[in-house]
Amino acid sequence: MESLRGVAARSSGTTHGVNGHRSGFSGRWMKTTSRGTPMQRKSTITTRQDGSVTILRMSGEIDAALRDQASHALGTALTIGFPVVLDLQDVRFIDSSGIAFLLQCHRSCAQIGLTCSVRNLPEQVEAVLTLLGMREVLHVEPRRADAER
Repeated sequence: MESLRGVAARSSGTTHGVNGHRSGFSGRWMKTTSRGTPMQRKSTITTRQDGSVTILRMSGEIDAALRDQASHALGTALTIGFPVVLDLQDVRFIDSSGIAFLLQCHRSCAQIGLTCSVRNLPEQVEAVLTLLGMREVLHVEPRRADAER
């Protein structure tokens, strides 16, 4: 006999596993608390001005859950009017929504005559951008160690 939780999960499009639950929307395994509820994740996009550039620093998981925060950060950066640097040093995961945001930043900046570059790519994000042919499109800055060679 199937448990009520299994029926509810199946009918809602969410699959539950022993070690956590899987969201039908994102298709990724999520850590859960001992009670089976999803753990809160800390993902952010912050905006700050550093001299004559605006830095959008991203951390955590860059996906559809950050849509409102991403729109606000981009609007702020474009209003300031300085070249934009997307700093991805603390990004653990990026999905197609996150990549679309990077591309939107690049295109929005270009439309008003600003440059947009990406720096501090974690290896897993760099691999995805390379696979998609996006490294050159997004103007990825060389890593500090690579630039010093």
